[in-house]
Parts: sequence; structure tokens; C-alpha cells
Amino acid sequence: MLALITCNGLKPHNLFLAFALFFGIVYFLFVPPFQSPDEFNHFYKAYHISEGKFTPEKTHNRLGGKMPACIEEFYAPFRFAAITPDFRFKCRHITETFEIGLEQDSSVFADFANTSNYSPISYLPQATLIAIMRPFHPSLGLIYYSGRLMTFLLLVFVFYHCIKTIPVYKWLFVLLGLLPINLFIANTFSADNVTNSLAFLWITYVFKYTFTKDQLTIKNIVLLLIIALTLPLAKLVYTGLLFLLFIIPKEKFGSLKKQISAYAIISIPTFLLFWWWTKLVSGYYISYNNYHPDYRILAGLAPNSDYHQQLNLIINQPSYFFKVIFYSIFNSNQHYLRTYISSFGTQLYHNVPNRIWIPIYGVILAVAFNCETRIVFNLHQKLLLLLGFLFSLILLLLSQHLYWDPVGSGYVWLIQGRYLTPIFPLLFIFIGDWIKVKNYELRPIIILSVVILHSASFYIIYKIHYKEPFSKILEVRSGFENTDTNNDFISSDLSVTPGNHNNKSSLQKRSGNYSALLVPGAYGITCTFKNILPNDIFELEIWRKGMGGTAVLTGGGKNCKPIYAATNSFIFKDKKGWQKMYYRLQIVEPCDSSNISFFVYNPNADSIYFDDLTLIHKAGYIAEENQ
Repeated sequence: MLALITCNGLKPHNLFLAFALFFGIVYFLFVPPFQSPDEFNHFYKAYHISEGKFTPEKTHNRLGGKMPACIEEFYAPFRFAAITPDFRFKCRHITETFEIGLEQDSSVFADFANTSNYSPISYLPQATLIAIMRPFHPSLGLIYYSGRLMTFLLLVFVFYHCIKTIPVYKWLFVLLGLLPINLFIANTFSADNVTNSLAFLWITYVFKYTFTKDQLTIKNIVLLLIIALTLPLAKLVYTGLLFLLFIIPKEKFGSLKKQISAYAIISIPTFLLFWWWTKLVSGYYISYNNYHPDYRILAGLAPNSDYHQQLNLIINQPSYFFKVIFYSIFNSNQHYLRTYISSFGTQLYHNVPNRIWIPIYGVILAVAFNCETRIVFNLHQKLLLLLGFLFSLILLLLSQHLYWDPVGSGYVWLIQGRYLTPIFPLLFIFIGDWIKVKNYELRPIIILSVVILHSASFYIIYKIHYKEPFSKILEVRSGFENTDTNNDFISSDLSVTPGNHNNKSSLQKRSGNYSALLVPGAYGITCTFKNILPNDIFELEIWRKGMGGTAVLTGGGKNCKPIYAATNSFIFKDKKGWQKMYYRLQIVEPCDSSNISFFVYNPNADSIYFDDLTLIHKAGYIAEENQ
């Protein structure tokens, strides 16, 4: 690392490449599946497109598409982890994804309403890879991680090319490209990767043609046209970036006629494509109140959101949206400023400390003030930079407010910093281009900032996904294969022996040679955990074949209220009819000490089978400030 700091010949694009690959691979290895914003639905959308289905399916007040049923088994544990603060991943959670094969003989309807209006452009790398791999029936883990790796490498290559090509503000783009949020999102199934790549390509080539000595050729104009056509398709709100086209000096076109022709060739098809796609996807919209009640939570819709009612409000009360803009930008939360730098989790609520991310904005501005080439934009060009930023920002706020916020809420509920990745460079350049300071060495500042940021980010990932907030963990596993001298089932921990009660059966099994059979009215697999205290957590996982079998956690003790929790629901059903049951119980009532017993019960008229039990008792909770 010190060699990099003292290496005067190190070029910006090479430094970016080295750091992006190094830190990016760490994110690739340690960020668990589906732990970024809306990643479940992005994966669904990419798979749907890989089958040649470019628009969503709308049926029974639901929006999404048919998926192989095995995908539910793949994502089920990760969906639960995404909404459970104390859940921690183990190696087996990852390795088991490579044991789930892609089988397309049965399908289910999956809801992905909040990604349904994305175009195929946004998922072209992932969808293409899935389409190539699908005929070979790979595991879903292989498909998922291959897609992540491909999009990461593609984004790194695009950013590397942009930094190498752009004639100004190279070091600024190095620093922005290496922000943890970008490398984190790059290692997920997100549409943002294509969007960010196209935005950076557009900025790069507009700047290149602005400062080049040669006139624009037909080839140059065609390249701008291709990027301009694909950028709005990737995300409509970034259409404002097209204003940058007008910063290219008129003399670069050769004549006024050629300039007007170039503007028309690029702008008119882009506008028509923007209008066509907007009209197309608007026909699929379903408001929160009209969405099927049983699937709203999967659709990603906010309560009482309604595009048409919100639009009518804005049209009839013009001042309303100006207030929305003001309150969304100037609020005490400043979520978008934190999440632009380094944030993690499905809602980006896990941030590096303020003392780390706040000074990074000072570093960004310091780099922007130090223009390494001494080429500056004139007043006309600066205003166009600001206009492109503001127009895209307003479209972003408008889009968020129309689709996802409750009608009349008065502000945009959630502006995540990742939405600003394509447009914040324009703001930094606009600010930095007014003040030019004496040229100074940038590499030590950038390297130190990047190392500190990613070191803090890796600790956040470790803490939220792997570091247990409990000092004592007892994990008991049993496949009901063997019994001890008392005829009880043998588990992975000899201190806990699930009762047999003559339940062992070879008639059905999910794994191994045996399962636990419960005839009508019977109970079984009874085991007890002792010395349970407040804040302790129990996690139950068991597979069931047959309907209606109930898993029960019950207990009590000294100065304790009776504890009773039962479930007969399941989170996934495989193609052989085995249903995965999961339940999590936290002891919240004051209690000196209690015992908890687990058992399963069959109240129905048909026999039920259970297999592959996992019981986890977590004790000794460590407060956040002590972790």
C-alpha cells in the first residue's frame, strides 16, 4: 500500500482497477445473497427477461411473472434473514445454495411489482448469462454468484474505461467509483449497475468530445446516440443527463447545420423511446389498495400509494410538489447523504459512523477543487451541468413520490444515496469548477480515504451478517436417523435428546433413511432447554410432509409468565411435498429462569412426517454499544 502512495507514475485508471478488484472481491465473498435493496425482485426480473419475457405478467391483481418453483427454496432463508436483525449467516447457508438445482418442470407466480417497469436493458448482463446457463441445469447458487461476478467485472471494466478516457476530473471519478456503496451494489443483482455504467459512459464521452481537438465524426454521434437511447431505458429519471449534450462546443460539429442535425438525431429518437416505454409500463401499474391483499408485502408497495391520485394532487396543487422537493432534500434525516457513501442491508440502514462518512464529502470537494488538467468549463457549460443535475433530481423525486409514497404524504419517504450515483458527479464538478486551488498530490488523500472507508465497511458487514450478538449459542440438529439406549433420537449435542415415542419411520424421508412419523392425535420429538433468561432467542427449523402438523415451544419457571408459541405455517414447499417450517421466539417477559420444551403435534386425521430438525438457543445477549 505504501508503494502505491509513493509511486509517482501511478495513473488514475490503474489505481482504480487495483483497488476496485481487491475490495470488490471481498464484497463478493462476504456479502450474503439478497441482502441489498430489492435484490429478490431484481433477481426475479432478470430471470423473467432471460426467458424472453420483457414485460411483466398481470394477473389477479398481481404483477410479476412465473418462475421455477425451486427459486422459492433458494431465496426463502435469505428473505427471512433480510428482515430479522439478529439473524447471522453461517457457511452452510451459502454452500446449500449450490445444492439446489434449477428445475423448470414446475412453476409458481412471483410478485416483483417494484421492478416490473424496468426495461431489459437494466438486466442485460445478468439475463444473458442466465439464458446461456439455463439449458445446462446448473445450481441456483452457481447462477446467482456467476451473475454477481459478471456484473461486478463489467462495472469495473466500464468505470476503468471511463477514468482512462475522460479528459478532466479523473481523480474525482476514481474516488467516486471506489465509494463502498458502488462496489457493494456492483456485487449484487441490481439494475443500478447497468444504469451507473451508462451514466458514466455518457458523461465520459460528452466530456471527451467537449475537450477534444478534432471535430465529431459520424461514429462519435452514433456512439452518443446508442448511449442516449439506452440510458433512459435503464432508468427514465436520468433523462436529465441528456442536457450535457449541449455543452459540446458548436465548432466541434463543423457547422450549424451539422450541429442541429446531430441534436435532432440524438434527441428525437431518445424522446420518442422515453415516451413509448413510459406509456407501455404505465399500463401495468397497480396501486397499493388494488393490489391483491395477500401479496402486497411481496410487491414492495407502500401503504396508500397510488400513482394516479398522487399525480392528480400534484397537478391540482402546483405548490404541493415544490414543498415535497424542499422537505425531501432539507430534512434532519439526511439518509441520502449517508447512503451515497457507504451503507448496507436491504434498506441501507447500516452505515459507517458519522465521523467517517461526513469528512469524505470534504475529501470529494478537495479533489474536485484540484483540477489536474487546468481545463475548466465556461459559464454556459457550468449552468448546463447544474441543469442536468437538477432536472434528473426532480425527476427522481417525482418518480419516487408518484409510485411509492402515500398520497399526500408531503415528502419522499426514502431517497437512497445509490440513486444519486449517476448525477452527483455533475454537482461536485459544478461546485469544484468555480474554485481552482494550487495543484497538489491527490493519491495519498484518495488512498487513505478509500482504505479507511472500506475497512469500516467490512466491519459493518461482519457485524450485521456474521458477528453474533449472543455470547452462548447451542445448536441442536437431528435427522432422526439413530436412537440411543433409551430409544430417544440422537442429536448433534448429546445434552439434548429429542424424544422418540416410537415415531421413527422409513416410509418417508427427506434425507437419510428415516423420518419422524406422527399418527393422528400423536405428539413427538420432545426435548427441553433449561435456564432460559430474558432476551434469549430460539430458532426452529424443521421439514414437514403433510398438512396441519404443529410445532410448539412452551415453558415456564420462577417468576415467569407462561410461555407458549405454536406454528403450523411453512415458508417453502419443495417438489417432493416437503414443507420447510421456520419459527423464531424471543423471550421478552421478565423472568428469573425458565425451561422451554419443544415438541410437534398432529391434530389431524392423516399421518404427518417430520425430518431434518434444527433448534438453536442463543443466550447472553451483548448490547450494541459493547459489540
